[in-house]
Amino acid sequence: MLFPKENRVVELFKTDLYKTTIKPIELRILENRKRYDTSQISAKEYIDQNDLLISKFNEVNKQNKILIEQTIDKNRFFGWRSVRSFFIGFGIRIVIVFLTLILTFTISLIKIQDVYLKKAFRFLEISSWGLSVYLLVWCFWKDQDFPLSAYRLAVVCGSVLIGSGMVYFVSYKQKRKNIESEEKIKFRNETQLIIEELKEELLSK
Repeated sequence: MLFPKENRVVELFKTDLYKTTIKPIELRILENRKRYDTSQISAKEYIDQNDLLISKFNEVNKQNKILIEQTIDKNRFFGWRSVRSFFIGFGIRIVIVFLTLILTFTISLIKIQDVYLKKAFRFLEISSWGLSVYLLVWCFWKDQDFPLSAYRLAVVCGSVLIGSGMVYFVSYKQKRKNIESEEKIKFRNETQLIIEELKEELLSK
């Protein structure tokens, strides 16, 4: 496999750690059971020794988990647990970048005359690029996560941009509604005027 599911260094460390710490305890547990089955030790001695071994097993296993996590952190690939997980994460995020590019080209091709609608699409475009850049930077961020202040700033900026875009879009819709109402009234008045003129012509004959 080109990109293994787990980090090779971490897997080797896990194997070595098991052989040197866990396996000897497991063998002692099996040996203790064998001695009891062959009546070399009493039931009480078996239970006491087995409890000690199980307690030691749990303690060592707990310490091993900490050591494994430390090894994972030291061997991360751009902050990811493995190269495979990095490419999966990168692949998901690059799709958002391509969608943002498509949105940008689409907006540039559409000739928008209304200033409110134009601004609404502009804020949508800026928000999309902001999200794309944020996700890409996060993907290559070597630490496990951004600082909390970065999330707060991103939320504030995103809220302002999206909110502004919604305001301009609603303004555009309201303006269109007013224009349509004015056009309907104008059409009604013109129609009424034509009807009255026709009536006058008919009556004058």
